[in-house]
Amino acid sequence: MNDKTLTIALTGNPNCGKTTLFNALTGSQQTVGNWAGVTVEHKEGSLTHNGVRIRVIDLPGTYSFSALSEDEQIANNFVQSNKADLIVNIVDASNLERNLYLTTQLLEMKVPMLVVLNMMDVAKSNNIIIDIEHLAKHLDCPVVTTIANRRSDNLVQLKDAILAADLNAIPKTDIKYDDIFEKYITEVKDLLKEFDVPEHIDYRWLAVKMFEDNHQYSERAKCPNREQHHGQGHGNGHGYGHGNGQGRGRHRQGEHPENCPRKMGRNSRFRKKMQQAIETETLRYYLDESFSNKLTEMSLKIKKHTRDSIDVVIADGRYGFIRGLSKDVIRRSALRRNVTELIDNVLLSKYLGIPSFFIVLFLVFSLTITVGTPFIDFLDSFMGAIFVDGFANLLESFSAPLWLINILAHSIGGGIQTVATFIPPIFFIFVSLAILEDSGYMSRAAFVMDRFLRFLGLPGKAFIPLMVGFGCTVPAILATRTLESKKERLIAILMTPFMSCGAKFPVYALFISIFFGRNGSFVLFGIYLLGIILAILTGLLFKSTIFQGETSTFVMELPPYHIPTFRGILTHTWFRLKGFIQKAGLMILVLVVIMSIFGNIGMDGKFGQNRQSDSLLAGFGKMITPIFQPIGIEKDNWEASVGLVTGLFAKEAVIGTLSVLLKDEMSQDETTEAAESEATQFHFWPAIGNSFVILYQGFAGSPDEEGGEVNSLRPIMKKKFKKKANVLAYLIFILIYAPCVAAIGTMFNETNGKWTTIIVAYLTGLAWLIAMLFYQSATFFSHPLSSGLWILTGLSIMATFYLTLRHMGKTLKGRVNYW
Repeated sequence: MNDKTLTIALTGNPNCGKTTLFNALTGSQQTVGNWAGVTVEHKEGSLTHNGVRIRVIDLPGTYSFSALSEDEQIANNFVQSNKADLIVNIVDASNLERNLYLTTQLLEMKVPMLVVLNMMDVAKSNNIIIDIEHLAKHLDCPVVTTIANRRSDNLVQLKDAILAADLNAIPKTDIKYDDIFEKYITEVKDLLKEFDVPEHIDYRWLAVKMFEDNHQYSERAKCPNREQHHGQGHGNGHGYGHGNGQGRGRHRQGEHPENCPRKMGRNSRFRKKMQQAIETETLRYYLDESFSNKLTEMSLKIKKHTRDSIDVVIADGRYGFIRGLSKDVIRRSALRRNVTELIDNVLLSKYLGIPSFFIVLFLVFSLTITVGTPFIDFLDSFMGAIFVDGFANLLESFSAPLWLINILAHSIGGGIQTVATFIPPIFFIFVSLAILEDSGYMSRAAFVMDRFLRFLGLPGKAFIPLMVGFGCTVPAILATRTLESKKERLIAILMTPFMSCGAKFPVYALFISIFFGRNGSFVLFGIYLLGIILAILTGLLFKSTIFQGETSTFVMELPPYHIPTFRGILTHTWFRLKGFIQKAGLMILVLVVIMSIFGNIGMDGKFGQNRQSDSLLAGFGKMITPIFQPIGIEKDNWEASVGLVTGLFAKEAVIGTLSVLLKDEMSQDETTEAAESEATQFHFWPAIGNSFVILYQGFAGSPDEEGGEVNSLRPIMKKKFKKKANVLAYLIFILIYAPCVAAIGTMFNETNGKWTTIIVAYLTGLAWLIAMLFYQSATFFSHPLSSGLWILTGLSIMATFYLTLRHMGKTLKGRVNYW
C-alpha cells in the first residue's frame, strides 16, 4: 500500500454543494476544530482511494478572495500557504458565470487546480448544456462533473481525477485586463523582482493584488529610514503588519532597520514576514516609500484612463473573461419557466415573503410538538424504568445504602432519563433545519429578511447568524464574523441571544408538555416569535441611538431548489444531535450529582438523604427567590430560582436541576403512600411494556385530561407552578436572560469585557422586566394595587433606559468605540 498522503482543499461559493461533496467524500472520517489563531470552524476529513490516503480540507465558502471577511481571509491564506497539493474548486454548473469569478482568482494565483462542476442535474433541468472538454481547455486544468447529493459512479470518477491530477501542472491561462492596466502590471512585476518573494507566489498575481490592496486601504506604513523609526498605526506588536495600531518597532540611531525590504536581501526572517503579509493582504506595508508612491501614481493614471476605480477595472477584466468563456462553452436549449422561478414568485414576493417565512417556522414547531411529544413520554417512561426504578430496585436487592441508591439511581439515572426525554424534540428541530438548508430555502429566508434587517441597521447577511442562533448561540456569535462592519457585528451579537437555542428548547418542551398539551405548538411558536420581536426591537433601539450609521450592501446567491436526500438530512442531523447530546448530557449528569450532594447536606453541615427542605441548596434558593417573586416564582418554589442560576452554565441544566430537586421532594411526599400500598411495587417488564403502551396512546390520540403526556414530573410541577401565567413568565425569563457561560466567553473573545458586561446586564435586566410586566398584567385583577405599582415601576425603568441611550447617541454622534 502506498504510504503517500495527498492533501486537497475544497473551495467554492456558498450553496455550491461543497459541504455535501465533502461529506460524501469523507463519510464519518471527519473532525471539526478551529483554524489556528481564530475561532472560525475548521472541517477536515480523510479517505483512502486506490491505496492513497487523501486528506480533505473544507475551506469556508466564499464568493471571492478579497479578504473583507474572516472567512474570505482564511480561505485566501490557506490557498496561498502552499499547504495543499491540489485545490479542488467546486462550481455550481447551473450558475456557471457567477461561480467562475472565484475560479478566475485561483487561475491568477497559479495553483494546481481541479474544477468540479457540481449540480449537473439542476443544470440539465434548466436546459443548460456545458462543453466540458472545451471548458477544460480554456481553463487549462482538469474538469469533472458530479451530482454531490447522489450516490453514483461520478464520485469514483472524482476520486480518480484527484489521484490523476498533475500536482506540478499550473494553469497557464491569464486574465487579460485593460491595456493601460496591463502595462502597469508589467511594471510592478519588474519592481517586485527586487524583493524576496516566496518561490510559489506568482509575480503577476502579486502585482494585481498590490493594486487591489492599495485600493482597499487608504493609510500607508512607510519603510523606516536609517535614522530612527517608530512603526505606529498598523503594528501588531512587532513593528509591522495591519493590526490594532499599538505595535512599535524601534531602532537606535545609526542602525539599519532590520525589517526594511531594501536592506534585507535574501534574509530568511524577511521571507517569513513577506509570506505572512501576502497571506493577510498587507504586503504593501512592507514596501518602501518609493514603491508605494509609484503604485499610487499608477493607480491614479489607470483611474483617469478608465474612469473607474481599480476594483471595478479588475472585476471588469475577470467578468469579461467569464462572459467570453460562457458564450463559448455554454449552450441553452429552449427556455422555460422552471420550478424554482414559480416557487420564488410566492416565497420571495413583497407581500407573501415574510408571512411565508413565519408559516414555515410554525410548521416546524408543529411537527416538533405533534410528532415529538409521544416520543418524549415514551422515553421518559422507558428510560425511567431502566435507569431509575429498575436500577434502584437492583441496588436494593444487593442491600445498597440509601444514599448510594439516591446518587446512582435517582440522580445519575434520573439525569440519563432527563437527557433522553429531550432527544425527540431536538432531533425533529434539527431534521427540519436540515431540510430547510438542503432544499435551498434558508438563503431565501435571508433574502426576504434583508429589507427588514436593513431597517435595523443590518444587511440581510446578518440573518444567517440569527438563524444559526436557533441551534446554538456560540457558533451564531462566531458567524457574525461574516459581517464586514464592526457596528453591524455588535448589533448582531446583541440580537443573537434572543434566538431560542437548542438548549432552551428542552425546557420549553418540558413545561409545554405538562401544562399546555397538544395546543403547545401555539405556545412554542409564540415564545420563538417573542424572541424574534425582542431581537428586532433591540436592534432598532441601539441602531436609532448609539449605533447610528449606514448599512453595508448585501449580495447573496440564491441556489435552485433541491429535493433533500435522506442520507444528507440524517448526516446533518446526526452530527448536530451527537454534539448536542455530548455537551448537554455531560452537563446535566454532572449537575444532577452536584445538586444531589448539596441537596442532601443540611444547614448544620450533616449529610443525609431527603433533607431538601433544610439543605444548603434550599437555603440558597430561598435567599434569592424574593428577587424573582415579581415574575411569578412563589416562596415555596425555590427550586425554580436555583434552576435559573444553574441555567447560566447551560440552559438545559434548568431541567436537570428541576428534575433532581422536584423528584426528591415528590418522593418525600409519596413515602407514606408507597408504604401503605403494595401497588407501588416495581415490576420491570410490565413497566417496559407500559412505555410502548404510552407511545401507542400518544399517536392514537387517547389522552388524559391534559392531552396524554405521561411525565413523572407533572404532579409536583403543577403544585409548584400554580397558574399558567407563572409558567409563561418563567419561560419568558429563560428566553431572554443571559446566555450560557460558553456564549458569554465567546462574546468576550469577539468583543471585549466592557461590551460583554453591557450585553449580559441588558439581557438579564430586560428578562426580569418583560417577565415581570407579563406576570403582573396577567394577574392584575388578583392584586391590582401591587401589580399596578410593579407595572408602573417597570415602564419607568424602560423609559429611563431609552432616554439614557438617546442622550448617549446625541453625545457620541456615531463615534462609538465598538471594540
